[in-house]
Amino acid sequence: MNWTGWTAVIGDGLDNFAHIAYEKKHHLKLGGGVARISFNRPKKMNALSPAVIEEMFRAFYDANHDAKIGVIVVGARGKHFGAGGDVEWEQWGLRSVFYNRYPHNRLVRISRKPVIAQVQGYCIGGHNHMVYCCDFTIAADNAIFGQAGPRVSSPADGYFVPYLSRVVGAKRAREMWMLCRKYKAEQALQMGLVNSVVPLEGLEAEVDQWCEELLAVSPGCLEVLKAAFDQRWMATRSSAPFQHSCIPTGSRCLRVGKVERPSSRSASRSSGLSGSAKPSYASSCCRNTSRGTTRSECARVDDSRESTGGQVIKDKAAIVGVAETDFAKRLEGSECELASMAILAALDEAGIAPSEVDAMSSYTMETTDENEIASNLGFRDIRFFSQVEYGGGAGCATVLHLAMAVATGQANVAVAWRSRKRGSGPRVWATTTERLDDGYKFTRPYGLVRPVDELAVLTRRYMHDYGATRDHLANIALACRRMANNNPRAVMYSKPLTREQYMTSRWIAEPLCLYDNCLETDGALACVIVSAERARDCRQRPVYIHAGAQGMSAPHPRMMNNFCGTPFRSPSYAAAKALWQNSDFKQSDIKVAQIYDAFTTMVLLSFEAYGFCGQGEGAAFTENGSLELGGRLALNTSGGSLSEAYVHGFNLINEGVRQMRGTSVNQVSGANACLVTSADDVPTGALILSN
Repeated sequence: MNWTGWTAVIGDGLDNFAHIAYEKKHHLKLGGGVARISFNRPKKMNALSPAVIEEMFRAFYDANHDAKIGVIVVGARGKHFGAGGDVEWEQWGLRSVFYNRYPHNRLVRISRKPVIAQVQGYCIGGHNHMVYCCDFTIAADNAIFGQAGPRVSSPADGYFVPYLSRVVGAKRAREMWMLCRKYKAEQALQMGLVNSVVPLEGLEAEVDQWCEELLAVSPGCLEVLKAAFDQRWMATRSSAPFQHSCIPTGSRCLRVGKVERPSSRSASRSSGLSGSAKPSYASSCCRNTSRGTTRSECARVDDSRESTGGQVIKDKAAIVGVAETDFAKRLEGSECELASMAILAALDEAGIAPSEVDAMSSYTMETTDENEIASNLGFRDIRFFSQVEYGGGAGCATVLHLAMAVATGQANVAVAWRSRKRGSGPRVWATTTERLDDGYKFTRPYGLVRPVDELAVLTRRYMHDYGATRDHLANIALACRRMANNNPRAVMYSKPLTREQYMTSRWIAEPLCLYDNCLETDGALACVIVSAERARDCRQRPVYIHAGAQGMSAPHPRMMNNFCGTPFRSPSYAAAKALWQNSDFKQSDIKVAQIYDAFTTMVLLSFEAYGFCGQGEGAAFTENGSLELGGRLALNTSGGSLSEAYVHGFNLINEGVRQMRGTSVNQVSGANACLVTSADDVPTGALILSN
């Protein structure tokens, strides 16, 4: 046999699919591999919905960025390839979301690698136009192709309607789309709709043969050719499917050409001479270093979209000063005054004069702007400033932005801060005089008024799907409280919490009780960032910004994801992937973590997103004292948002610094790296701090 067996893909969030199956196999002689993405809803004839396409997007993304994969096959479980859109879902009137936000055809056309459709049985509607957008289509002799839109009052528009004209001609395309005619496999072959028709029992073997042919030729050239086939559409149609695609530009094509320089071996392939050595996928791919190709050149071809620039900042910048005001239910002074106090104290701890500051970063929710702070504190000319959106999702990113500015020479001394009067100030969701103009207009009028209401719905779903209980949420709340009871700065320093108190407390939004919710506090915090070289001369032991990342996971939910079948794939998954990719530390190296904890549920989801356990295993991860000092992962050692103070997570950054200095009131012995995260359920960020 020339092939390994199919193996289900596991890890990195790719083994929790409910609507598709995702597998890979490899050719033993050619060295390349094939990824197969199969519709897996046979009881519904593989009907399409946003949940299906969201899972396909994740699988396509992985296949396109796996350097060992040369071909992608789209198949189906069951007797039929698929019967189009899920009418039970379409009845809600959300079809435009399906066709515009979840462009399944676009997944095929912007794929960097050839896509083969493996079709059996009915191939109707959305499945049909996905198939004719594939690069190749191999059909079983029982396949039937067609569209059903006008017959079921389901019109379609966009590029995939006229695209059929390119495949079968304008007249045939109109027959299929406007008259809803069906075509057997042999008819489809004659029309040019498919490339090959074979008996059903020989379908997979035929697809394997086509895959072998593709693996035997240059993958870089195939990528360029695929882009060239669609070049006219890119140039002439503003609504073309490639407007935001990842196909190679001219400069990328040149890089491919440099890596895959013609050799006598490749020349013999193009000449068609029989008996010449046929190059394998491995030999033609830029990963083969025997022809002088370097590993970095390979990365430019196969992994350009995976690079996050993490090497630019790794340990190049350090935090040298941290400070905060008191935390309380009510503090005197404005948010500007509190911010100024925290920044000055942080600079003083570092031994740096305010006049040396030339970079600033804060939250968009910060009411104190950069210009006011710079004027009040006597800063020099500012060379870099930024603000980050999404409230609790912003904290780590403010530090990341400044680390990048310092590491690239854009700034010398940078300050990040958060000032907030949440305890004595208004609640943003209590504002009734303004009309909602964002996504909240679809939820708040119907009862999901506060963030806790949205998290309560998500928590109930998590409990239902994975068997989590209130005891697991209590494990988090109690661990944070015990940390706070050792921390004189914490609001809850002198207020122990028992499991009985937790269980009998009042509901805030069932199943979340009082102690599942963060505190309401006033306070301000700041930190100072300089280069690693400058850090050696500062007053405090430097804490290095080893890695950082921001992330938004498709389909980009906020707070809770009502719009797809995988509500637990939060933005943290995207941040985590980039973070660990750029870190020398792995999950097993992390003994202490500051996990954003506005609500206990967020901590469970973060454990899973950042890879400390599998999906659905976050609840069990909290058991047996795992989150306490001496446990598997000491959690929020200052008390966090649940028991120290709620300042949109900036206190987690400062506590991470203290852990790496060895000065925390709950010091974790032997910890040389600390994970700090921002809010799980909004676009977010994360840091790894090291000593």
